[in-house]
Amino acid sequence: MKNVLLTGGTGFVGKILAKYFRENGYNVMSLSSEDFKIGKSKIVDKEGLMVEDILATMDAVVNLAGSDVGKKWNEKVKQEIINSRIKTTRCIVQSIERNKNNEKNYPQILVSASAIGFYGYEPHEEQQTETTPKGYGFLAAVCEKWEEVANSAIPLGIRVVIFRMGIVLGPNGGVLQMMENPSRFKLSGIMGNGKQRISWINYKDVRRAFLLALEVSNMQGVYNLTSPNPVPLSVFMKNVAENFAVPSKIHMPKFLAHLLWGKIVEELLLVDQNAYPRRLLEEKFIFLFPDINSCMIDIYKLGD
Repeated sequence: MKNVLLTGGTGFVGKILAKYFRENGYNVMSLSSEDFKIGKSKIVDKEGLMVEDILATMDAVVNLAGSDVGKKWNEKVKQEIINSRIKTTRCIVQSIERNKNNEKNYPQILVSASAIGFYGYEPHEEQQTETTPKGYGFLAAVCEKWEEVANSAIPLGIRVVIFRMGIVLGPNGGVLQMMENPSRFKLSGIMGNGKQRISWINYKDVRRAFLLALEVSNMQGVYNLTSPNPVPLSVFMKNVAENFAVPSKIHMPKFLAHLLWGKIVEELLLVDQNAYPRRLLEEKFIFLFPDINSCMIDIYKLGD
């Protein structure tokens, strides 16, 4: 049985992974952002590193730590978004290095989250694969630094896998729940012209991909974690709205979206991204839910 340290374990995706790993025979230590606060936790010592003996019991780290990017951005929120990702990832890598230098056991695998926000709000290419250059914007810069810190574990002999995650769709949480709320009150709508593509993935495919990364020894580097079939926002919202029997043809103009949410709309709500999971497909990964219709049927009709 293997031991996995899971950061961000109290979030939407973290809870999904913790349950799935345990079902597949793993011991999971699930941590929240509070566990990384110096002086407030038994996990981090006074030097800001993870306690040696705790880390020495772990075979792998799955790093999902990161505060919610869906809040209205101001300088304080943006700094939280940066710190929650960069500082936690740096703590993990530096703690591994400390254990190695002190001839203590340490995890041999780091599977770290990133996001397709790496490609920016104006992607350089029509289709974004893992070799597409970093794009423009705040989230692109955050993702670049996040990945850079995770990759700093490679010289320590750690196998590093980075998943650039799209919108994770699943029941009882995440982005889908936010989009559902207006529909529950018989309201629904589309921001902008509705043509912007949404790169999404079903939560069951997410958990299978993370398990694969833990168990396949030749997996390393960056992988897009999205369905191979992005859809226009209009199609996406139609699928959500149909489950609540409400219309989905009302359009919210860009200027109104800007008034309500500010700069965040350009990088999260109006962005047109066409991410393609080329490397996962090269690994012969089979998506259980490659299209939006089967994904929504699974979430709304079949459940877990």
